[in-house]
Parts: sequence; C-alpha cells; structure tokens
Amino acid sequence: MAAATTQSTRYRLKVSAGPSTDPKTLKPITVNDDANPLLIDTDEFIAQIVIRIRGLDKTLGYQEAQKQDGLKSLPDSPWFTKPGGDNNLSSVQISCRFKREWSGDQVVFGVSGTCCRIMMRDVEKWPPIDSLYVTTQMIQISSPSPAVPCMHARP
Repeated sequence: MAAATTQSTRYRLKVSAGPSTDPKTLKPITVNDDANPLLIDTDEFIAQIVIRIRGLDKTLGYQEAQKQDGLKSLPDSPWFTKPGGDNNLSSVQISCRFKREWSGDQVVFGVSGTCCRIMMRDVEKWPPIDSLYVTTQMIQISSPSPAVPCMHARP
C-alpha cells in the first residue's frame, strides 16, 4: 500500500501600509527595519512607519516570503533589547506631520483587528478626508510536509 501524502496548510504574515484599504495603494513593509521606515505622503499628511515583530525571522518560510515580496530579511529589531521594548512581541510606530491644522475632534486614531488607522475628517462629514492604514494579512501557503507551527515560541 502506498504511503499517503499529507498536505498541511500554513500561513505567512504580510504587513502593508498605505493611504487607503485599496490593495493598489498598500505598500509592503520590511518588518524590523528601524533604519528605513516606510514613507507615506498624502495631500493631508506625511508619515513614517516602522513595524517590529519579535521572532519573525525565525518563522517557517520567512526568508522565502521576503524574497517573494522583494523585501530584505532582517533579524529582530534592537528595540526589543531596550527598556520598554524588552517585554513586547510587536510594535507599530507611526510618526506623522499634518500639512494643515486639524482640531482634536477631526483626527481619529484606532486599531481594529488587523488594521491600525489614522483618519482626518470633517466633523460633520463622512467619509474621512484622508487616512493612513497599516494592515497585516495571513496569506495561505501549501506544503507537502507535515504540519509545522508558523510562529516560534516566545523567547
């Protein structure tokens, strides 16, 4: 009797950011690249984004996924060794400058599921005038090898 081939489903993490949730505007982010933040420049603001994920470089398929997305493969950010970062597993850092004055009522910051968002909006109107999105996606990959966890255990 022939041996059965086990097909396991695995996922990899893809991190992107852009001025809207439209996939055409999202740019992939090199995680843990403190020296080269992703720059987002819109009519209303300019932002720099750094995403850090501890142990991402030790996950199954990381090197191949980075190559596939045209990104560098990097080890953990030194941020994780500093006080304040040493007990964290991830960090989303957004530094932005608005190009005109906005009141506190007009700027909305929020995190929802896999999305971090900054919106500038007219208090009386919707949709927002401008936005910034940072998103993560779990992308399914298939492998003929037995199931292997994709994320490594916390150090």
